[in-house]
Amino acid sequence: MGDLNDIKSNGEKWGGRIRPASSFESFTGFINRTGLIDLGFEGVPWTWCNNRDNEGEIKERIDRVLGTKQWCGNFGKAKVIHAETEASDHCALVLDLTPVEIPRKRRFAFDKRWIMQEGVGEVIREAWGKEHQGSRLYRVQSKIKQVRMNLLHWSKNLNLNSKKQIEQIKKEIKEVRDRQCSEDRTKIVGLKRKLVEAYKREEIYWSQKARVKWLQEGDKNTSFFHASVMSRRKQNRINGLKRRSGEWCRNEGEIGEEIVDYFQQLFTTDSPTDFSAILEEIPQSITADMNRKLTRPVSDQEISHAVNSMHPNKAPGPDAFVPGRQILDNVLVAHESIHFLNNKRTGKDGYMAIKLDMSKAYDRVEWVFLAKMMQRMGFCPVWIQWILECITSVSYSVNVNGEKRGFIKPARGLRQGDPLSPYLFLICAEGFSALLRRANRQGRMSRMKIANAAPSLSHLFFADDSLIFCKAKVGEAVQLMQVLEEYGRASGQLINKEKSSIFFSKNVKGRRKEEVLKELEGMREVHQSKYLGLPMVIGRSKRQVFEFIRQKAIKRIGGWKEKLLSQAGNETLLKSVILALPAYVMSCCRLPKALCQNVCSEMARFWWGQREDEKKVHWIGWSRMTDIKAKGGLGFRDLQDFNLALLGKQLWRILMQPNLLMSRVMKARYFGGKSIWDTLPKGSDSWCWKSLLSARGVLEEGLRRRVGDGESIKIWEDRWLPGVEDGRIRSPRKADSKIQRVSELIKEGKWDRELLRQEFEEMDRLQILKIPLSLGKVMDRTYWAKSSSGLYSVKTGYKLIKEMKQSQCQHKGTPDPSSSRRIKSHNWSFLWGLSMPNKLKHFIWKCLQGILPTNAVVKGKCGKGDHVCKCCGDSSETLEHMFFLCCNARAIWKVAPVRWDGLEEFRNSFWHWWEELRGAVSREGGREHITLTVHILWQIWKARNNKQFNNSSREPIVVVNKALMEWNEFQLAQGGGTKHDFLTVGEQVKDRRWVAPQAGWIKINTDAALDQKHNRGGWGVVARNSSGELVGAWARPTEGCAEAQVEEALAIREAMVIAKQMGWRKVELESDCKLVVDRINARKEEVSIATIQLDIWRIMKDFDKCCCSFTRRNNNYVSHYLAKFAITLIDVAEWKFSFPAWLLELAQADLHEQLL
Repeated sequence: MGDLNDIKSNGEKWGGRIRPASSFESFTGFINRTGLIDLGFEGVPWTWCNNRDNEGEIKERIDRVLGTKQWCGNFGKAKVIHAETEASDHCALVLDLTPVEIPRKRRFAFDKRWIMQEGVGEVIREAWGKEHQGSRLYRVQSKIKQVRMNLLHWSKNLNLNSKKQIEQIKKEIKEVRDRQCSEDRTKIVGLKRKLVEAYKREEIYWSQKARVKWLQEGDKNTSFFHASVMSRRKQNRINGLKRRSGEWCRNEGEIGEEIVDYFQQLFTTDSPTDFSAILEEIPQSITADMNRKLTRPVSDQEISHAVNSMHPNKAPGPDAFVPGRQILDNVLVAHESIHFLNNKRTGKDGYMAIKLDMSKAYDRVEWVFLAKMMQRMGFCPVWIQWILECITSVSYSVNVNGEKRGFIKPARGLRQGDPLSPYLFLICAEGFSALLRRANRQGRMSRMKIANAAPSLSHLFFADDSLIFCKAKVGEAVQLMQVLEEYGRASGQLINKEKSSIFFSKNVKGRRKEEVLKELEGMREVHQSKYLGLPMVIGRSKRQVFEFIRQKAIKRIGGWKEKLLSQAGNETLLKSVILALPAYVMSCCRLPKALCQNVCSEMARFWWGQREDEKKVHWIGWSRMTDIKAKGGLGFRDLQDFNLALLGKQLWRILMQPNLLMSRVMKARYFGGKSIWDTLPKGSDSWCWKSLLSARGVLEEGLRRRVGDGESIKIWEDRWLPGVEDGRIRSPRKADSKIQRVSELIKEGKWDRELLRQEFEEMDRLQILKIPLSLGKVMDRTYWAKSSSGLYSVKTGYKLIKEMKQSQCQHKGTPDPSSSRRIKSHNWSFLWGLSMPNKLKHFIWKCLQGILPTNAVVKGKCGKGDHVCKCCGDSSETLEHMFFLCCNARAIWKVAPVRWDGLEEFRNSFWHWWEELRGAVSREGGREHITLTVHILWQIWKARNNKQFNNSSREPIVVVNKALMEWNEFQLAQGGGTKHDFLTVGEQVKDRRWVAPQAGWIKINTDAALDQKHNRGGWGVVARNSSGELVGAWARPTEGCAEAQVEEALAIREAMVIAKQMGWRKVELESDCKLVVDRINARKEEVSIATIQLDIWRIMKDFDKCCCSFTRRNNNYVSHYLAKFAITLIDVAEWKFSFPAWLLELAQADLHEQLL
């Protein structure tokens, strides 16, 4: 506590030169290494001033209070106050250990622990069932209020103080143990079960209050959750508020009144009336069919989807921006536009980009303007009335330090966080867009083109972020201000001119700039700014531009709350938070290699040295930790590879969606008239474009061509052959071969088998025959071969990059730097799949990697200490010696309930021992015995540490009992299963049989069978009416054997073709291939069957009604046996109105079950 004479960042100083980020590393490193926690402060943000005037004044926070984790836990409510003094250039630090808390009336909040209590469902049902009078919206509000009141009344009788319960249970356990009575052993087990449940309830309570979405309860992170709540309370506390007059108010009542007065004025309408100029420019875009869909009754499926899409611990609301709109499209177009301005040094006309800052954009939306806009766009009166009821029934109160104050009834504004608000704001913004389009059309304002063939740009909108483009002329600046004034009068929007900024092109001279800036009334020229969170200008020093990413990562993992996380919590923090921080930037910009390495180094330091009592020895390289868990890593992402995968996503969108504004801009600017694969980066290109081009190699490796009509696919050059690593034809091209395109290999809608035999070797011919062809004319398409959907995903792109790196290492004959020693993937998968605490999984992971810090490992890694075992003093303390060969370990295994005597020959190698241990999983209770064994290994390690550092030994029976106790506690915490009930349901499912269709419908069951050995297949199709009578059955053999789902999809298509030929109008198809049925119904393409899906969807339109559903194999036996029979046939077999004798019994069983 006192003057430490340094600061942690530039945010802790005011005035003077900006310090480089590296200058803070020494001080922040000191805080992190010592594990000290900054207690924060209340009052002025600076503790020291140099007492100079004007520009020479510098203020810094160089005085602070730091505490250890234990001290902060003991004094969780302590606060630090910066008290200004006249006698010194430093503020006095006032440390208050027990600040007085004012008792407050608690607000209602649903407690997740209530769900675990009996009777909560009945309380809610009873409250919701009470009838109320009034409008429908009022009745719903009244029911919610009634539920709240009933829950509060009911909860008063519950004892949910987990902290007191834990203390009481611990006290009871101690009393029972002190009696040392053998009959009390059962009672102790029961008390421990209650203790586990109490700990679980306490964690749930603090987890809910912490509102930390990236970390779930269940992994003993109660301390972190509690610290998060305390930290947020301190951060959100309002100690004083500066009035408009400049005076400070510190009384909470006065603070509340000041806030209520401010927002009441903000939400007071200006009562606009003149909208004609805007409405004239708005076309009617909502059709009668759209209105019908908007106002139709809400279905059960829609309600279910809405409820299931809500976060379990928060009110419904948008997580980010409007779904379906890509924020990065705007970012890339804006970046290219600013890059164009920065490089435009010649030309008569200069251009400018104006970044507008809307002041309280959502809060100023006038309701009458919104209603007029919706009416003009064509929304029906009923829908408009519904929307207005939603937004006009709002009221607010102010939360001042946890207490509700005041009442605000707004007359305008949209609630931020409301799922409707982003959409409604876009409707308002359409009015602004219409005014700008009118000004462009009338020639009062100009558009900007960054290339001859590029689309002209006048503005970019995303939510309330606006970027306007026009010529840098006084006249156009005047016109822009008129548009803004006209839009503001109608909509209520107000531009914050002080926060708005302007970029000029390089050919705009100083005098012209001054004239334009004068007309723009206070807006300022800038050379760097952020748009949608990303820098708009990326200069030569990429490290300097993106340094904020590293600083954010350091700040996030260096926080004091993060020091309270468990090992699993640390893993989640790094994966879900730290690695996500740069993801947005990395989606359009390639980060410098050094920056990526620095961020990874910070994460590695956090991972290996996050505790106060741990030395920061990095026991394994970060590159090995970035391997997936199934290959011996921990699944952390390599930032450079992740960066490439993210860039690949944007390049994929440019290729697959050429009509996007972003795609059109990029094509016109960089590769108009030629292929993107042939484009070479130039020095004048923007950094975003250069970054995207760096991902071409990844995309090229994973892209394939899917055969439609084959006219655009080159046989010998393109990658179109599935099941082959690089997708290319492997057969050498014959000298006299004249075929060029895949279409030449197709004859009458089928593969030309004779031509295939002539041109290709058998390995290629068989692969070609597996490719399904369309019944109609379908265009060839490009798809991503590494995902089942055929669409690029960052996950599959990243996986491909890792595979490419491994392949390069193997090709060069060098060992893969990220591969793990002597490791088989199934052994790693087995470890991570075990049901045991995460800390034990990480413990075994370290053992298998050979990095558990035994004396021998420490000696070999650091060259320090004695390698001899402290327990026996005889041998070197290797992993195998400590766990199996030491006399202490042997004594422990003798009293352990699991012995594993059959594994003694493998005890000289822990890896081989673990591999053999894994084999026990197949025997009864095998998994439980293995997890108990891991608990024993863990306690051996803890006993060893007690001897190593405290010179204190533990009796073998104590070690084993501790392992048993923790193993039992974990089993109890996991809760009981419902295996018996599940089996009962399973037995019931087995008894189900085929169900007849409705009257007037035909049900067609399909199946496919494969004979891999003889490379043959067969389809079975059975059609029956509503009486269960056979209408027709078909068994068709197929030459060649494709993947199972392909054959199943072909069988469904065959059934539909037959149904169409037979003239059936209402058809219900059933298949036992769930993947195919789900993909057909979801209208989602699956790579292997996409061509067939297109045929199926097209044929479906030819029926009056047609549906496809999944059924289990035991309901599909008739078509299943027909498919197997088809394999033996030479040609198709058909039956009308009666089944073949050998199938009659199965068919009659279906009918018998239907009658029952």
